[in-house]
Amino acid sequence: MKEYDWAATFLKENKQLLKPVFQLPLYHFCKGRLLYESGNLDDSMRNLAQVDTKAGFLLLGTKVLQLKIYFEQEEYDSLTYLLDSLRVYLQRKKDLGYRKRNYEQVIYFFKKLIDIPYQSRAKKATSLKELQAAEGFSEKECILKTVDGLRRTAHG
Repeated sequence: MKEYDWAATFLKENKQLLKPVFQLPLYHFCKGRLLYESGNLDDSMRNLAQVDTKAGFLLLGTKVLQLKIYFEQEEYDSLTYLLDSLRVYLQRKKDLGYRKRNYEQVIYFFKKLIDIPYQSRAKKATSLKELQAAEGFSEKECILKTVDGLRRTAHG
């Protein structure tokens, strides 16, 4: 709906309703997400850097949003580092259940996304087919849109 001002006010006015342990981390995550959606990537990243939590769901959500920002800003070294640290985190955490597969796919396809501009046309088509065939995961649509944008840029 792109009601950014309303959402910002809502966040600020209602953060005290959250459990104390989640008030600041969840507030900064939501504000970071809001800033990301409104196109303010630098301020989004500053808020995401303040998400200090051991809660897996919030930590993983924060990392995925940071991945998207690094990719959009073409910060490929930071993106690669974050992908590697996220992979290590997933290896160490044993209590993620079905979510672990989701985040493994996010890592796998973000790595492919980095390589797409350097691939041959046939390899790009194979990567796209693999992505389209992948079972739904949290960032599939985002990555598909990015791949489509890369194809339009290459052909435009």
